[in-house]
Amino acid sequence: MTVSEQKFIEAERLVARAKSRMVREHPFYASLLFRLEIKPSLEIDTMATDGKSIIYNPVWVCTLTVAEVAGVLAHEVAHVAYCHHLRKNGRDHKWWNAACDYAINGGLISAGFVLPEGGLYDKAYVGKSSEWIYSQIFPKPEDQPSNSQDGAGGDQDQDQDQDSEGNPGAGSGDSEGGEPTQGDQGQSAAPECAWGEVLDGVDDDGKALDEATKAEEERKVREAVAEAVHREKKINSGSAGEGWLRDVEKSLQASEIPWYQIITEHLIDNRVTDQSYARINRRLLSRGLKLPSDVRTPNGELVLAIDTSCSLTDVELAEIEVHVNEIVEVIEPNIVHVVYCDTTVKHSDTFDRGDYVKLKFHGGGGTRFNPPFNWVVHNDIEPDALIYFTDGGGSVGPRGLNDPFEVPSYPVIWATNWQDPNFLCEEFGEIVKI
Repeated sequence: MTVSEQKFIEAERLVARAKSRMVREHPFYASLLFRLEIKPSLEIDTMATDGKSIIYNPVWVCTLTVAEVAGVLAHEVAHVAYCHHLRKNGRDHKWWNAACDYAINGGLISAGFVLPEGGLYDKAYVGKSSEWIYSQIFPKPEDQPSNSQDGAGGDQDQDQDQDSEGNPGAGSGDSEGGEPTQGDQGQSAAPECAWGEVLDGVDDDGKALDEATKAEEERKVREAVAEAVHREKKINSGSAGEGWLRDVEKSLQASEIPWYQIITEHLIDNRVTDQSYARINRRLLSRGLKLPSDVRTPNGELVLAIDTSCSLTDVELAEIEVHVNEIVEVIEPNIVHVVYCDTTVKHSDTFDRGDYVKLKFHGGGGTRFNPPFNWVVHNDIEPDALIYFTDGGGSVGPRGLNDPFEVPSYPVIWATNWQDPNFLCEEFGEIVKI
């Protein structure tokens, strides 16, 4: 028996023991694992998945403990459960893998899995979507290192993909050990997990999947996760599976189009102007936004209403602030009004074109939705649009309001985490889930 044959047999035994361990200790993950073909291959370095199979290098597997093998198998299962093999959508492969690893490793550690050294983990990314993490770590064009020694010959408007893989010798190369490597620190090399990879989903002929097939694959994943939850309930009373189901549903829902991109596109569509959009905004393209640039004519006024009735946490408000400024950067209003309200308007701020829009809490009582609309009328403002950030708990619209109120003629966007699908549907405005 050759050394290679021996490693194949030894690795197969380790994988079998790891699977048995997952059945005993993590039935939810095991249920999903058994839907995937598990096969050895010397053509990959560690372990990978394409959504249908988990492929492992037997030589590398033999360097791990049974607990670590189980952890990496769960890692690949998580990639499939969150449809990471379907969601890359043209993003850089290495940076997308890093974002996906940051998104799932925290949950695996919390679930009690043992992960090998060299995994990517940052508590700041726990609970965040892979798309959001990618937007944070992928180098922005202004942070990319120059490819030219004398400053000549470099095309600053070239596609991002040319630099995103990293040049030989670029960056420190020390991205292992669980510490994230932030793209916005100017590094061109993606942080790289020492093990595990998510590959693009392909059909039986090895061809890329079309959008209809991707949608069908996502549907199958949802069904598989729901069935795994059911199986876990029959085995034990734990709720880990239910948490996974909620997370997967939320992640898949958010993966379609980021909420801030939806809002931006709504505002662009509602804009009445003679502007032309000659080029794609490449700086925002690095954040996953394919939006126009060269906006030459500034707009009028934009109103942001912030429901401060204990609806939003400090962390959520900070995230909203980041994306609000991305929206403002594209739309370029002359004035941005920020109105903080609960049952009344508690405070308002005004920002001129080019100012950074800073958000902070004012208020904290109950919720009524008419105050910011009445504030607009009383201050004789004719906004291009009003974006209302709220959890959705309160009275809204002409019905049930004590104050005189008319449905506004300007566009209204309800940015909400409210789970009721009928929220505001019979009233007015567009609903965007955040």
